[in-house]
Amino acid sequence: MPSANLWYANLQGAYLGSANLKGAYLGSANLKDANLTYANLQGTNLFNADLQGGNLRYANLQGTDLFNANLQGANLEYADLQDIRGVTQEQLNRSKLCLTKLPISISFQPNRDYHVLETEPEKGVLK
Repeated sequence: MPSANLWYANLQGAYLGSANLKGAYLGSANLKDANLTYANLQGTNLFNADLQGGNLRYANLQGTDLFNANLQGANLEYADLQDIRGVTQEQLNRSKLCLTKLPISISFQPNRDYHVLETEPEKGVLK
């Protein structure tokens, strides 16, 4: 689905695991509780999207724009956020992090929520 225009789409609770959404426009989309595990979101525009409670484990977020996205309760376990745009410490403060690769501008511990996610960061595996 490269370059798909899904602005304001209601995808609440949708299963999008392993979906190829590379370069898609998902600005202001409702992705509450959506499963985006292993999804390819490279270069995706998630400006102002609602990802509250979403599962983004192992999602490819390279070059993704998360400006003003709601990440409250979003699972970013194993996610690589080093090359994302528009994300702030305040946004990530409300998400779940474990084995997460964070941007240099973010001062959180990448394994901050391992106890909640039941992951053993030393081994990189689930308990």
